[in-house]
Amino acid sequence: MASRANRNVNATEISEQLRDYILSDVLSSTDMSHLGAEDDLLAGGIIDSMSAARLASHMEERFEIDISPTDFTFENFNTLNALAELVLRKLRQ
Repeated sequence: MASRANRNVNATEISEQLRDYILSDVLSSTDMSHLGAEDDLLAGGIIDSMSAARLASHMEERFEIDISPTDFTFENFNTLNALAELVLRKLRQ
């Protein structure tokens, strides 16, 4: 179950936190400082299946949620905003 603090975050905060994680842990050797909330993470080659799995693990730990195999869809992982919405849905469960 998500902690009370995690339940009070909004989509913008989640998107920014995930952006920071991607920039520091997934793309640490690439300058993607221009990465925006609606940039296509998958088609743009910013994340691949391995980094998506690492990102999901980070989301589970950071936001105290469970990401199921059925959550691994293009719609959920294609942008930072989509990821933030996934987290918010999971926090409401």
